[in-house]
Amino acid sequence: MARFFPTFDDAEFRSKGEFTLFQELAALDDGFVVIHSLPWLRGRTKRVYSQELQEYLRVSLDKKHLSGEVDFVILHPELGMLCIETKSGLYKPSGVRFIHERDGYEIDPLNQVKDNTFVLSEMLQSWQLKCPVGYAVHFPDFDLERSQIASAYLPLGRPLPDGILILQKHRRDMPSRIAQLMAHWKAALNYGSEANFSGEINQFLDAVWPKEMRDGH
Repeated sequence: MARFFPTFDDAEFRSKGEFTLFQELAALDDGFVVIHSLPWLRGRTKRVYSQELQEYLRVSLDKKHLSGEVDFVILHPELGMLCIETKSGLYKPSGVRFIHERDGYEIDPLNQVKDNTFVLSEMLQSWQLKCPVGYAVHFPDFDLERSQIASAYLPLGRPLPDGILILQKHRRDMPSRIAQLMAHWKAALNYGSEANFSGEINQFLDAVWPKEMRDGH
């Protein structure tokens, strides 16, 4: 069973999808670590004046770009890291965005999870650590045909069923889907020949979830 931070008893779930995925990720083997609801905060100066960041994230001066939260971060010593953004409910695709079927509001989970992933990648780079960091969007309540999936979710030149989405049908074997996504990102980011990131994973975990917290202090 995967190790969780926080544990189920201490976790706070903001949606049914988070609650469901938390339970399904318990089926991962004990080589995995799962962090639920990881917040991050970035300074304004670095955020605004980095041209690379502005181009990558298309950021503005809006405060919402200065902080964020990753629904799930999955860690594995051989596969690296995977950030997951969870969206409960029924949505219909509208290009790269999705529209809630009942309430009509629009969401952009791809840019949200990319933003989160870029922050974690920057954190590793600042420590001069190299580790694959990928991302996926989780829709637990419906499935999509391949023709309905926007090209932005489908990696170029690398076959990956259903792209970087985790859909309702993947609930039948969530561990296989997680391993498939992490293996994809490891190869896509050119880490194919590297087999061990345990040092990087442990240093990241010590930074965001110190041992004192793990021990209940």
